[in-house]
Amino acid sequence: MEKYKKWTDASTGINPFVPYKKKLNKSVPALEKFLIAPIRLILISPILFLIKLILISIVLTTISLLSFVVGFIPLSFIRRPLDRYIQLLGSRTVLALLGFYNISTATVNSKGRTQESSFGDVLQSFPSGDLIVSNHMSYTDILYYSFRHAPTFATVVKGEGRSKYMVVRQTFIGALLRTMFQTDLSGYKKERLLDVIKHAKDNKLGPVVLFPEATTSNGFSTLKYQSNLFDGLDKDEKLTLFVCAIKYEYSNFNPAFHLENFWSHFYHLCSQIQNTMSVRTVKFTADENKELKSSISVADQLRTFISTAQRTKLVASSIEDKESFLKYWAETQIQGYTEK
Repeated sequence: MEKYKKWTDASTGINPFVPYKKKLNKSVPALEKFLIAPIRLILISPILFLIKLILISIVLTTISLLSFVVGFIPLSFIRRPLDRYIQLLGSRTVLALLGFYNISTATVNSKGRTQESSFGDVLQSFPSGDLIVSNHMSYTDILYYSFRHAPTFATVVKGEGRSKYMVVRQTFIGALLRTMFQTDLSGYKKERLLDVIKHAKDNKLGPVVLFPEATTSNGFSTLKYQSNLFDGLDKDEKLTLFVCAIKYEYSNFNPAFHLENFWSHFYHLCSQIQNTMSVRTVKFTADENKELKSSISVADQLRTFISTAQRTKLVASSIEDKESFLKYWAETQIQGYTEK
């Protein structure tokens, strides 16, 4: 860990970029450690990977084609429900194939008190043009929001002129490919977040999902937000803000995707029989929404809400720090995981 000390947050001692692997439990039976584990690694994992790869490719291709066709329907009251249920069924199927059989969800208020919810809530998305602010760790985050809301994704990119960071409007498939392969968005139109929200609202394209950290991390902390993204939110009086915090629990391989080659990460994720995801959504009252949007520290407040909901600590690290870490990581050509 000493060689990565430069990227360790001084106040918390957390390095948000190093990939962690939990130490092996010493109580694991010898039979499982020396017989079952090697068999799983050599025989079972490759078979699981191939089967899941084929099925997931079929499902994602189907979603993409159906959504493309549905997009030509001019009537939004027909187009939006169709696209919503295509993504709900398709993305939930992919998550199940990746081992996320049960996704634990909870809705809390600004004080952290849990509110009652029902199974029927899963079938309901937030209104078009509302803003969901979320932490970001993996491409599975994109799958979850597609399943839950069929939203418009506002992908953060470096801006132009005085705007340090702006956003690019993306569909589910576009955002998924961006997270998996870091596809180049330099040729895409850069917009203000407020303009993307207005477009989604006017065209009934679902709520807007924003990852203000502008990158992924290992999930042990909340990175610094790009505060200029939230400029002008108070101008939209009807805009409703939601905060969603995703967290992964794991015993061996962390679903967080922030360093590895995609195919390597995808292989290990498919090799795990079961993966666990939990999501906490913070809903604000009308007065809290109004006050939050007009606050000069809206980015810091939203960041604190997510950190509290995710039960992680705030760090001063940002996307710029991750970019420098990635360069060093590539130079050292380190393989494997750092134990925690």
